[in-house]
Amino acid sequence: MARTVLYSRFEDGVKAKIGIADLIDAEKTLLGAYFNQWMQYCHEYYPWPELTKSELRTPDANNVIGWEQPAKDEIGMFYNIYKTDPFATAYPAELSFTLTDEGARITSTTDLTGGVYPRYQKKVATYTTDRAQAFPSIFLLPLMHYAYGEWLKSDGQNQKGQLELQVAEEILKQEIEKFARQQFQEQPTRFITHSTTSYRY
Repeated sequence: MARTVLYSRFEDGVKAKIGIADLIDAEKTLLGAYFNQWMQYCHEYYPWPELTKSELRTPDANNVIGWEQPAKDEIGMFYNIYKTDPFATAYPAELSFTLTDEGARITSTTDLTGGVYPRYQKKVATYTTDRAQAFPSIFLLPLMHYAYGEWLKSDGQNQKGQLELQVAEEILKQEIEKFARQQFQEQPTRFITHSTTSYRY
């Protein structure tokens, strides 16, 4: 489960940057819109390990793994699909697939009996301005800068706002560096052979 932090931390952080003690309702709504806009961006920026899942799923008769399946998390982004559990296999073979409006249609000719293991990120939640709701803590700092940057731009301070957006971008890149350089979580290199793909790290 991903580490989380409360929305109140985000809101209080942005208020401190603006230099105000509280927000009126309209400002809270505006800040919430910035939060959701950039939360989606942060999620899609990189396949964050702590936000990525892999589990056994069963394709339908057309070899499609749906975006939604009963009693399963709704998928927001497919990254890979494997024949075997990637966390229990040294070099899992990847299956090729094509995205459709229904989900991921597996195009590999491999026998799919027994199911497959998609590696995916859940659909990003839509957040309210409830101060007690939780969100991934890895995004706290970049979201504060993104939201403050948008706030400045809405106030006509375009140059200062753009600088804040650039700071947020650098923070995201630094988080990726932590995974790669300190925690050795580099993205694997693909080796494609006909209908399957293998990985080497």
